[in-house]
Amino acid sequence: MIGIQDPADLIGPTYHTSLFDAQSGAAPIANTTDYPSGGETIWVRLEFLDTGCFRISQFELIVGEFPTIAVPLEMRLCDDQESGSTTDGFTIFDLTQNDDFITGGNEDYQVFYYETQADQDANNPIPNPESYQNIETPQQILFVSVFSLSEGCEARTTLTIEVLPLPAATDFEADGLDYDLCDDSPDGFALFDLSSQTPIIENGDVDVIVSYHETLLDAQDGVFEIDPDVLYENLTPFLQTLWVRVERDVAFPNPDPACFVIIELRLRVLPKPEIPLALDPIVLCDEGTTSEFDLTIYEDLIYGDQDPLLFTLTYHESEVDSETGDNPIPDPTAHTNTSNPQTIWVRLEDNDNGCFATVSFEIEVTTGPVAIQPTPLDVCDDLGEPYDGITVFDLTDKNDEITGGIAGVEVRYYETEADAQQDENRINPETEYIGENLQLLYVRVIDGNTECVSFTTLLLRVYSNPLVGAPDPLELCDDNDPEGIEEFELVEAQAQILNGGDWEVLYYETLEAALLGEELDAIGPLGAASVLYTNTTPLSRLFMYG
Repeated sequence: MIGIQDPADLIGPTYHTSLFDAQSGAAPIANTTDYPSGGETIWVRLEFLDTGCFRISQFELIVGEFPTIAVPLEMRLCDDQESGSTTDGFTIFDLTQNDDFITGGNEDYQVFYYETQADQDANNPIPNPESYQNIETPQQILFVSVFSLSEGCEARTTLTIEVLPLPAATDFEADGLDYDLCDDSPDGFALFDLSSQTPIIENGDVDVIVSYHETLLDAQDGVFEIDPDVLYENLTPFLQTLWVRVERDVAFPNPDPACFVIIELRLRVLPKPEIPLALDPIVLCDEGTTSEFDLTIYEDLIYGDQDPLLFTLTYHESEVDSETGDNPIPDPTAHTNTSNPQTIWVRLEDNDNGCFATVSFEIEVTTGPVAIQPTPLDVCDDLGEPYDGITVFDLTDKNDEITGGIAGVEVRYYETEADAQQDENRINPETEYIGENLQLLYVRVIDGNTECVSFTTLLLRVYSNPLVGAPDPLELCDDNDPEGIEEFELVEAQAQILNGGDWEVLYYETLEAALLGEELDAIGPLGAASVLYTNTTPLSRLFMYG
C-alpha cells in the first residue's frame, strides 16, 4: 500500500471493520497480525502526516478450507540396475504415482514433493518427481504439500520411500560356476537334476521362489517354467544356458513387489576319460592262495592314446572306493591279494575336469594244470629194415592221457629238461618225431586260461618186428586139370614162417594190404587153426602180416 512513499510522511495504514470508521479514523483494528475473522470486508486508511489528507481502500477476508488429503502408503521398490547397481540400495521412484491416492482424485489439488522440510517451507520442490532417485537408503522420508488451486490453501504430509533388496542369489556367471556332469554316452547329452542346484542358488535365503527357464524372455516374464523335479536333458550337446528367476516370496495381502533377479546357469557335459570296457584277469601260478601282483601291467592299455600327465590313475579294492577315489592301493606294483580271486577296481580321473571312468579285473592265484605221468609210448620198428631201435613217433597220441582229456590244456614236448622249463626248442612236428628206443622226452603242460604250467616226462619204446622165415611153396596136384585151381591150407606154412617165434599170423593177397595189417582184409581171422585159400592163378603169391 505504501509503495515508494516514505513511511515517515504517513499515518497508517490503519485497518477498520467499516467504511465509516475508516473515514473518521476511528476504531482501528489493534491486532493486525493475528486477527480472527469468519470472513468480511476490511477498510484501509492511509493519511499524510502534514496535510491530513487520506485515501481509503478495501479488501475481503475469505476463510478457505484446507485440502482434504490421505496419508500415502509407504512406497517400496526393488533395487535396480538403472540406478547404477542392483545392490547399492538406490532406485528410481515415480512419486507422482501417489498423487491420486493423496488427493483422492481431486483435480483442484496440486501435489509437490520435497526432500527436506526446509525445502518445503521454502517451496523448493523436487523438480523431477516422476523419476526421483532416493538419496538415503534403504528408507527416506519425503515431505508432501498439497495446494488447492481454487482456495490457495495448503495441506502437508510425508511419504516414506524404501528400496527393497533383491534376493541374494548365487551368481553362477560372476562366480565362475557351472553345473557340470560327466558324459557317460559320450554324445554330449546328460540328465541334469536342476533341483540339486536350488539350494546353491538360494544362497541360504529360503524366502525365495526359484524357477528355471530356457530363454531369458521366459525368465523375465516368469512363464514356461522347467519342472526341476524331472531330470532335464540338455537340448544342445555339451553346453546349454538356462535362465534362473529368483523371486522374493510375497504372499497376499502383502503389497510389496516380488523383487527378483535373473541369473545364468550353464549346463556343461564334460568328456570322461576313455578306458577299456573290460580287462583280462591277472593269474599268477603259485602253490598257495596269495601272491604279489603287479597291477600296473595294463597301464598302457588303460591310457591308450591319452597323455598320462593329464590324468590320475589309482587302484582300489572296492567299487565304492573307486567311485569316490578313496583308499587307493598304496603300491599297485606289489599288491598281495586279500582273497582268491580278488576284484581290483581301476579309476582314471581327468585332472582338469574331475571326470573319471572305472573298470575292474580279477587277480587270482592258481596251482596250474595237473600233468598225468603217461605210460610209455610203444612203437614197432620200421618195416623192411633190420632192427635199429629208431622209428617215427606221433607224440600227440599221449596228449589226452597226459591232460586227462581236459579241454583248453596244451601239451608240448622237448628233448631236454632245460628246454621244457624255458619253453625253447619245442619238438616240431610232434606227429612225426624220429625217436629211439628208451628215449626220455620232457613234457610241458600249459593251461590255456591261466598260462600256468606243469611238467612230466614221456618214455619212448621201440619194439623189433618179428624175424620171419621164408616158407616153402605150398604145392597141390591139380585135380581140376587143366585149370590150376585148388584149395590150399595156408596154416601148413605157418611153422616155417614163425621160425620158432610166438606171433599171430594174418595172410593177404597183396603187399599193400599186408602192410596195412587190417584184419578185415586178411584171408581168414587172426589165430584161426585153419585158413583155406583158393588160388586164382596157377601160381599165386601171398603176403603175411604178423
